[in-house]
Amino acid sequence: MDAFTSMWSLVCDPTMSVWASFMREMDYFRTGKILENLKTQAQRLHAIKAEMETVSTIPENEYWLQVAEDLERQVKDIDEGLKENKLGGRLPYLHILARRNLGKHIVTLEEEILQHYNEGSELIKRGPVVDELQQPQPEEVEAVPATTIDEPPKPQLEEVEAIPATTIDEPPQAQPVEVIPATTNYDYKEPIRRNVERVLECVRDLTNVQRIGVWGVGGVGKTTVMQQLKNLPEITQMFEVVIWVTASKTLNVRNLQNKIAQQLKMELKSNSEEAVARELLQHLATKKYLLILEDVREAIELEKIGVPRPSDENKCKIILTSASLDVCRQMHTDKEIKLEVLSKEQAWKLFSEIVGERVVGSPTIEPIATRVAKKCRGLPLAVKVIGRSLRNKHDVRRWRHALRDLKSKTTAQKEDEVLAILKFGYDRLENDNLKKCFLYAALYPEDYAIDVDELIDHWWAEGFIANGSWGNARQKGITFVNQLTDACLLEKIECGYRSFRVKMHDTIRDLALYITSLPSLAPSRCNFLVRANAGLNEFPDEVEWRPANKISLMDNQISSLPDRPKCSSSLSTLLLQRFGHLKVIPMSFFEHMQGLGVLDLSRTNIRKLPPSVSKLIGLRGLFLWECTYLTTLPSQVEALTSLEVLHVGPYVEHLPAEVGKLTHLRSLWVIFRAGRRKEDEDDDDEEEEDDDDEEEKKMIPEGMLAELSQLEDLIIYAKGFVSYKFQNKWIGVAKALAREATSLVKLTRLGFLFPSVDFLERFLRESLSWKNQCLKSFFLEVTTSDFEYVTALDSPFNWGLDTPNDDFDLVPRIEGEQSLMFEGGDSIPYSIVDLLGKASFFQLVGHKTAETMSSFSWVEGLKHLECCILNGCNAMKTMLNLDDAADAILQNVKILRLLFMLELRTILEGPALPPESFSSLKYLNIQNCPRLKHVFRRSSVLQLPNLETVDIANCIELEEIVKKEDKETKDDSAAVVMLPKLKVLKIKHLPKLARICKPDSLAKPPSLETITVVGCQNL
Repeated sequence: MDAFTSMWSLVCDPTMSVWASFMREMDYFRTGKILENLKTQAQRLHAIKAEMETVSTIPENEYWLQVAEDLERQVKDIDEGLKENKLGGRLPYLHILARRNLGKHIVTLEEEILQHYNEGSELIKRGPVVDELQQPQPEEVEAVPATTIDEPPKPQLEEVEAIPATTIDEPPQAQPVEVIPATTNYDYKEPIRRNVERVLECVRDLTNVQRIGVWGVGGVGKTTVMQQLKNLPEITQMFEVVIWVTASKTLNVRNLQNKIAQQLKMELKSNSEEAVARELLQHLATKKYLLILEDVREAIELEKIGVPRPSDENKCKIILTSASLDVCRQMHTDKEIKLEVLSKEQAWKLFSEIVGERVVGSPTIEPIATRVAKKCRGLPLAVKVIGRSLRNKHDVRRWRHALRDLKSKTTAQKEDEVLAILKFGYDRLENDNLKKCFLYAALYPEDYAIDVDELIDHWWAEGFIANGSWGNARQKGITFVNQLTDACLLEKIECGYRSFRVKMHDTIRDLALYITSLPSLAPSRCNFLVRANAGLNEFPDEVEWRPANKISLMDNQISSLPDRPKCSSSLSTLLLQRFGHLKVIPMSFFEHMQGLGVLDLSRTNIRKLPPSVSKLIGLRGLFLWECTYLTTLPSQVEALTSLEVLHVGPYVEHLPAEVGKLTHLRSLWVIFRAGRRKEDEDDDDEEEEDDDDEEEKKMIPEGMLAELSQLEDLIIYAKGFVSYKFQNKWIGVAKALAREATSLVKLTRLGFLFPSVDFLERFLRESLSWKNQCLKSFFLEVTTSDFEYVTALDSPFNWGLDTPNDDFDLVPRIEGEQSLMFEGGDSIPYSIVDLLGKASFFQLVGHKTAETMSSFSWVEGLKHLECCILNGCNAMKTMLNLDDAADAILQNVKILRLLFMLELRTILEGPALPPESFSSLKYLNIQNCPRLKHVFRRSSVLQLPNLETVDIANCIELEEIVKKEDKETKDDSAAVVMLPKLKVLKIKHLPKLARICKPDSLAKPPSLETITVVGCQNL
């Protein structure tokens, strides 16, 4: 029956079709009856499966058996889920929908089992006949690119949109197979470029269009278009500031205000919505801004948030994206732009590129592949997810199974249908632990950039990646992250060199929460209550959180918790991060949480943990990061005998001796407060200080570290203004800690502040983990006795800890990375040289005698070094003298920073750089070098093919960036010199800078995107 006939029958006899559809829908709610029918069909399938196992072992029969086992597993999962009374979900608005969808899933599964049963019967009747499609195929010869063949495309079948299946009480009719010709030469990226141009035209219209609405179904590419638009040089030049904010599902004005303020780098002085709105209005009133509001689901009054109304006078623009045209119009948009799905040809081109041209070009796979691609409905996100799951899969049986799965995923509602299609990628994840890791990421707020290190630590504590040693588990965690990003279920967000975070696309997150709401779909123990960043002021009602086994309420304004909540005995995860208003946890709050495995209270204002923490006997991971007022742990922590991960700091003053009884600890991070906080400055300055020896004892009890023999990951550091008093106190503590750490035979990662080279050398001599080469990852700070602490401690650990959104997130997050900071001294001790040969990151601070790095014979041996920072080495006049250089120097360095080098005059001196020197350099940062007159020599620019960012500030004598050399030949000067990958040039407060270079010295960099010039009045 075609679409027209279906529609006509509905019009002519509406009562029959509508009534039949209604009764069919009602059947979905009769769970008991349809489940019994399903079990009956499953029993028949099991019987014929047993017969099939005795008939033949040809490939097609083996594949039939695999599918049969999968169908039986699905029936078992549904049955067990219903027995555990887990119907519905933790999403109230989905409860009825979830029940209906579960019923439909059962009916669909029954039909699929019946179809598979019939196929099995036919195979048994046919006997041991080999399917000719499974015969060895001749080696495929790669075809000549289609664009070189001048033949007309095959005629296309016109696609007619069908009435949804649930409105027609008739079986689906077989559809003709449509094969898109291989000679088609469609550019699937063209719609993106075209849509970017459509939006850009509206932005350029300064008189008629101030508010632009971009709308379309989830996964159609709205975010991609906005990202490309935002990065256009024309946009950055047109507006003083570009603000990108994602609206949450539940409108939260205060949260939107905070996001806007963060992007404007404003420190808000007020707390109320009205006062903050006034601050934002005042700040933005004088700026020409572009505001991009992503994923708007309901109308927002921008004036209440603090966004001035765009006008012809201020030339500001607002672009909002939404799945709803109505929402755009409610926001009074002047122009609405609908993003259409990809055409069949464009979708096929994208799908083919992702899967692999040689795969889809196979004559046995191509007809199936075209039908699979068509099931993606032209949604780029669906094409990517499904395409990635089938990438480089040459087995035709996989493709048949994939098509069968996608056929069963048609539902009545368009939104559910998108999720069902995307679920195909989830179903193809290789094991339950990987699926659990994916679903776990949905516990974080929408559009949140998740720190990968934090995510892996949580996965470990949950038991998802337990894999022998801590180091192996972390590697497995990184592998899982890569698998999920490769499957397009997570998106990598670069946030610094060798560091990244991950995000979930909003539609993918909806998919994850949809899966957790249906026990028949999710792995065991996946009842989620997720209210992250939902604008909550109070803890949810008991009816919501009592059945949940994972609760995420992070990023809310909740100031009080229930006294003694009665939680599910299966509650395993409680995430309460970033509760800025939470100061007190009730005494009995943890009374009924004996099964809790992961507790995260990071970035709350709690002052202590309550005594009931002793009830958390099953706790494996406790995260207390950036709790500003938490200075120690209670003695009751000794009851946490299952604890494997403890991260606390950086405001800790001392640890109780009871921590030494946590003998299962494998990861311990303790960041001590090195000095007084700003909050303490108003305290009584005349308060008598405790005795130093007593302070040392309180800081960390002697012998405690040696008791923790299972430790594999140990970070003990200090943060804050380092006074002489603290320095003296730390020497005594560090000596004992370094001695105890030598006995930790399983240590794979160490972060530590050595207050003396002697302590370091003793550790390297005696450490069992260093000797057996188990300790592969380190970030160490080593000081000399003559080094003066004059600024806040800038440790290697703090390179990433304090500035997670900075250009530098340099903490070695992955097993096997090493970083070293050496402070003070008038030589480089052998122990430092030994570590440098292994180091990826190196910072030399306050060295007193080195006039150039070349004076150290080891500089040419730093083949592993990827980041080099020179800071406050005031005897250094040139960074490198090349007179005796023969081999490549610093060829793997990607980041170079020169900071507060008061006597630095040149970076390079002598003859030309040896080939390959600095060939990997991507980022160059020079600050506060008052005697530096130029940065590059023209010839050295040729050695920088990968340089992307140059950032120079506060160099008062700098006259030129690229200096033309006096001895250049005519051929040299005629050669075109450029920085082919340079994207960003920032020059700030360079009062004598006259030019970047002479006109004929340097060609315009072809990749240049941004030039920032501030305080260069002579340029």
